[in-house]
Formats: sequence, C-alpha cells, structure tokens
Amino acid sequence: MCQNGTHGLSPLNNYYQGRGFSWVPVDPIPPSVKYMMNTLGKDTRLVARVDEETQRLIAHAAELTGRSLSQFLIYAAKKEAQEAERQALQIQVSRQSADLMLELLDNPEPINPKLREAALNHRKLAGDFKNRRDQ
Repeated sequence: MCQNGTHGLSPLNNYYQGRGFSWVPVDPIPPSVKYMMNTLGKDTRLVARVDEETQRLIAHAAELTGRSLSQFLIYAAKKEAQEAERQALQIQVSRQSADLMLELLDNPEPINPKLREAALNHRKLAGDFKNRRDQ
C-alpha cells in the first residue's frame, strides 16, 4: 500500500473513494498463470520453456549482473509484473479531461424521462421480486 493508502492508485481514485466507490483487490495470480505453477511446501515453482538462443541470452545477462539464473529471472519477472500492474491500475488523462469528468460527476445532467421511467419500472419489478422471495 502506498503512503496515501491508495494501493498506488491515482488522485482521481481518491475522489471516487470519497463518494462511496471502493477499491477491490484482484487475485494476485491470474488463472492463466496458475496452471504453470507447482506448489511444493512453502515454495512455488514457475516453469517456462524457451529456445536455446533465449536461454543463452538470459544466462549471459544473469552472469553480467552477478545473479544466478533463478535470481535474475525472478528479479526481471517481478520488475515487469510490477510495471504491468502499475500501468493497469493508473488511468492517465489530461487535466482538462479530469476536470470535466469531475464536474460532470458533481453536477450531472438531468435524467432523461425515458431513463427515469425505466429506473422506476426496474425498482417496482425488483421490489415485487423481493416481496415474493420474502413470503
């Protein structure tokens, strides 16, 4: 968690949190990756297959940095994962766009009559369903 308590989210998210929105953390290991993992005790093993040229390149880079192959792979993968997560969690807009968005949230346009009617119909149907379920 960052110093401002936002999990690295932008100031715009602070605005949303103050208006009833909340941050929902995602599963740190997506299902698409879980199948590649073998869990043995407390350690987790990641398995990857690469061609010989890639293996030589990674091994050489690890040697140049003074890390073992495993240390280098973990370092590089973690660094890339943190950057991907940072980019996915941050929305970048111009100051003008952010100001317009916040203005529209603070002062929304009046509800269209058809939308109001649909919302009232939904509320009635949802209420009828709840009453039937509670009986």
